[in-house]
Amino acid sequence: MLRHYPWKLCAGIAAAIALLAMPVILLRQSALPVIDWQTADDAPDQTHACAPQKQELSNGLTGHVIPLDIYLPPPESDTDIVLILLHGFQSRKEDQQDNALALCTAGYRVIVPTIYHHPLTPNVEERVADVSYILDVLAEQNSELHAAVLKNTNKLTVGIAGHSAGGGTALALAAQDTRIAALVGLDAVLSAPGADNPEHIKQMLSQIAAPSLLLRAAPHSCNAESNNGLNVYENLGAPIKADILLSKTTHCDYLDASISCGLLCGSSTEANRSQVTGLMRAWFDLALSNDTASLDVLTAQPTLVSRGI
Repeated sequence: MLRHYPWKLCAGIAAAIALLAMPVILLRQSALPVIDWQTADDAPDQTHACAPQKQELSNGLTGHVIPLDIYLPPPESDTDIVLILLHGFQSRKEDQQDNALALCTAGYRVIVPTIYHHPLTPNVEERVADVSYILDVLAEQNSELHAAVLKNTNKLTVGIAGHSAGGGTALALAAQDTRIAALVGLDAVLSAPGADNPEHIKQMLSQIAAPSLLLRAAPHSCNAESNNGLNVYENLGAPIKADILLSKTTHCDYLDASISCGLLCGSSTEANRSQVTGLMRAWFDLALSNDTASLDVLTAQPTLVSRGI
């Protein structure tokens, strides 16, 4: 039903605005050096730590080509933790560049894919299959992706974050894939098989075990009026979970500055975007590295509701 998927109403408008905004996007992409390497022999130049490096996967199950931007921290980083960032509907991997850079600078190994979103239907099964395929390839010790991303070939720890429909993808994946060790929903818009029935979404949420943080903006059509009033936090099965309502943020504060998003979903500010990034990092630091100092960042939020932390 349309009330669950507001993008059905604005897909054409968003596509047109995205075309108008393309020069801005292209200018953003040129701001950092981009290293294009396709084989394990083409070792990334470590002088460009955290510059986006490109690979491409082909998922035979869905028939989708999956472009990847890979952000590797400086050589002295001693963590093998990998974070996957998922963009939302009518968006792409470049729209999570600022979040990826911040997390990479903090020492994480970050993968940002462009995931295909069907313009008219919530193809959540395909989206989940594509992200799961990335994890499959990453886990293969003889794969180019594994060789490129990981230092310690015997260990793989994965956190995932997603904005808007990408947050819905992250939640749906975490409900069925135990490789997800931590999750952050960035004003997530939920979808699941049979999502016109809220009971299907509740069932999906109950199956999530990974420590989960929900960061939410004020209700708006772009976040399906906060998932049509569904209390996502209460339905999460995760024993460690938190929910923070950032009422002064908009749906656009959870991705890079975007003209097209701002026209549809409200303006964003650098301060709000920085706050979102900081809270996301704090959650991953706590859940994946047991950095208890991150608790101070989280508990300082007056709207925090949590269990298990």
